[in-house]
Amino acid sequence: MTLFPRLGFHIPPMTSVDHLHLHVFALPWNSVLASSKYPISEGGAGYVKGWSWFVSVEQTVQILEKGGGVRVGPS
Repeated sequence: MTLFPRLGFHIPPMTSVDHLHLHVFALPWNSVLASSKYPISEGGAGYVKGWSWFVSVEQTVQILEKGGGVRVGPS
């Protein structure tokens, strides 16, 4: 069970506001609905992340360091 904060970003167009903002969540989740709203999908086959509309700070840094762009699909 993860007890530390989760940090991440929504990926456009799945944003609720029109500026970049960091989400900080205290874990563990207290509902299944909350955990499903902010999924972090691990990548595979050379990708840092899989299909999801939420990306962790660590994934974002890795993708940008490789010269890629963060998107809903695998990055």
